[in-house]
Amino acid sequence: DKLQLNRAVLNDAVRAQLQELETQKLRVATDIKTAFFDCLRIQQQLSSIDQFSGLLQQGLIAAEKRMKAGEGSRIDLLQTQVQLKQLELDRRQLAVTLEARLREMAAIAGLPSLQLQSVSGQLPDSSASLDWKVIEEGLVTMSPEYAAAQARICQANALIRRHESQTLPNLAVQLGAGVDNSTDSGMINVQVGAPIPVFNKNQGNIAAARA
Repeated sequence: DKLQLNRAVLNDAVRAQLQELETQKLRVATDIKTAFFDCLRIQQQLSSIDQFSGLLQQGLIAAEKRMKAGEGSRIDLLQTQVQLKQLELDRRQLAVTLEARLREMAAIAGLPSLQLQSVSGQLPDSSASLDWKVIEEGLVTMSPEYAAAQARICQANALIRRHESQTLPNLAVQLGAGVDNSTDSGMINVQVGAPIPVFNKNQGNIAAARA
């Protein structure tokens, strides 16, 4: 059954490769989701900065009026201006980060020419309780990486059996037929041969497969 063992080795190899393909698909999907939620977070931060910046603008106007009226100090005015400048700097940095993450998300999705301006959605609720035991069991059951590892183990076991069977010699059978023209009689020749594995026990391949 050497041919059947060969098929078993190749089938397990293909099964492992298919599971590895599913792993790559999940990685791409996870990277896209991570970039998506990261963009949502940055957009919310930008929105909060814009709101706070509007309040500071009003505070700056009020501080200038108080200073002109002789009720406020220049220190309060300068502190408000510094906070406003810091907010502007933070907003610029976040805007650059958002643009980079949007380009990264499009590149991961295989659409580098896609021009994304923003994303829409809601961040997940962090207050939801998670049953980590159930999650662990689900990962073991559904993980393509785990399935690929199991397929590699099956492939290794099949390879061991294949190399162990290699020590059994293959039979070579020949059949010949002919006619003796002088006597007009038929002839049939049958030869059966097999190598005797006296010195070659396939120990190296078996040891490598076991390893």
